[in-house]
Amino acid sequence: MARIYKQNNKWCFSISRTESGKRRRIVRGGFLRERDAKKAAREFENSLENGTAVIRLNNITLHDFMYDVWFVYHKNFVKISTQVILTGAIRRIDRYFSDKIKLKDITAAMCMDFVNHLFYDKKLSRSTITTTLSCLKMIFKHAFIVEKIIAGNPTEYVFLPKMYSQDKERILSSDTQKRLYLEKNEIYAFLSAVRQARNAFPFVTFFMLLIYTGMRAGEALALEWKNVDLNNRVIHVKSTIYYKPDNQFYVYSPKTKSSIRDIVISDTLLSELKQYRKKFLVYKMKNQMQWINNGYDFVFVSRTQPGNPIRMSTVSSCTKRLGKKIGFASLHPHMFRHTHVSILAAAQVPLTAIKERLGHSNDKTTEQIYLHITKQFKAETADKFDAAMQGF
Repeated sequence: MARIYKQNNKWCFSISRTESGKRRRIVRGGFLRERDAKKAAREFENSLENGTAVIRLNNITLHDFMYDVWFVYHKNFVKISTQVILTGAIRRIDRYFSDKIKLKDITAAMCMDFVNHLFYDKKLSRSTITTTLSCLKMIFKHAFIVEKIIAGNPTEYVFLPKMYSQDKERILSSDTQKRLYLEKNEIYAFLSAVRQARNAFPFVTFFMLLIYTGMRAGEALALEWKNVDLNNRVIHVKSTIYYKPDNQFYVYSPKTKSSIRDIVISDTLLSELKQYRKKFLVYKMKNQMQWINNGYDFVFVSRTQPGNPIRMSTVSSCTKRLGKKIGFASLHPHMFRHTHVSILAAAQVPLTAIKERLGHSNDKTTEQIYLHITKQFKAETADKFDAAMQGF
């Protein structure tokens, strides 16, 4: 039976067992909540019974520690989508280091060589390398601080190679050439193309929702009818969705705390949603025999799996295909969110109000679009000030 206790503001568990006639105590710690420690203890006791538990950590390999200790612990604190990203980072680490190398034998020089390998040999993007290095740092921090099985953290002073001025200029020049949002005539052309498409239902309403509210595509796909208040013209954004490669979907809390919000909708969108609701109920009635009862009442459902949410890959491919039709080959779903920002900025809506509507406290892209759109109003501001000062 595991003992659960608190030490240095973190929860721990200890399990006593007999090995070769000797009593041995196994301790694991670093849990933020008591229930997390209890859950981990149960899982560890089950692995002991199955013979799969990692007991002796002092000579454990990096491979075994990453998969059997750190990831098993860390996955309890992150979303499914983050788990997938971390799994990719672990694979990159695993491909570089030998699966025989012990965790305690890895040095700072080895870690720096690994980062240089990703940067110069593999030529991976800076964001990918940053994610991979962050993962490696978390692994060794856990081994050093929580498990206490290494004398020091070899990744503490390992950083990415410095970005030189020519690299910054190249990135900045490529950023300025990127299209971040659609113009009004492109919005009309896109919606017209959607209405003429064979899958107009449900995508006309779906894309209108993105354009008229600035919701993230994942938030729209996770939207349930209970969170659409047509009487009060409010959409309650409470969740987002993630589809794993094995076709399993997960509904969980949005990206940040500020992402949980209420969005007041316009009369145009309200009318569209009311019409769509009628079509949706007819569609559900026709497909009631195939309807998948998954415990959710999604607003936008798959045509191949009625009742289940539409896959993000389906939305992306549909957006790209229709984007090509209007001469916008690089169009992707998130650009509708940027488009919403550009329209509000052109209407001189304050940046704080836009951020609140979009559900984020700080976003560089939003600020970039806002500043670009509002440049034209700077001269008007000076003229208005002069007009206000007339008579003094």
